[in-house]
Amino acid sequence: MRGGPTRAEANRRDPQALFDKVKKECMGRAKAAADAARKQYVDKFGNRVMKSMAIGAGTGAVRGGIAGFRGGAFFGGLGAVGGTVQGAVVGGIFGAAGGVFSGVAKEPFHRLWYDARTYGPTLNAADRACSAEAATAVASSQIGGTK
Repeated sequence: MRGGPTRAEANRRDPQALFDKVKKECMGRAKAAADAARKQYVDKFGNRVMKSMAIGAGTGAVRGGIAGFRGGAFFGGLGAVGGTVQGAVVGGIFGAAGGVFSGVAKEPFHRLWYDARTYGPTLNAADRACSAEAATAVASSQIGGTK
């Protein structure tokens, strides 16, 4: 027989230490999973900028085409169809550039939104789950378990 108390006896003597230890381990696992998901979100920055650019190009092309159609008779004498084509090309180019700029400018707000709506609530739910796990470990140790 050993000279000191067994692990189960030590846990029964100091349940708060066991609770803190189990909760810390559980929160470490949960935070690692949440951080991995957050990293995947941050890594998709380029995709969000490209999407913004595509939407800007499409919107710019449509608006430029409309403006070119209306002003086609005066725009180089090309008529409505030629004005529409030129307006769509120019509008698409400037729309794509505007989409890139707006995508980059909106990124901090996208990350704040992600943190507020996904990352934070995930950690809060993990905190509640880890508290329950730790309480279960304490209860198991007090009724004779080894945890």
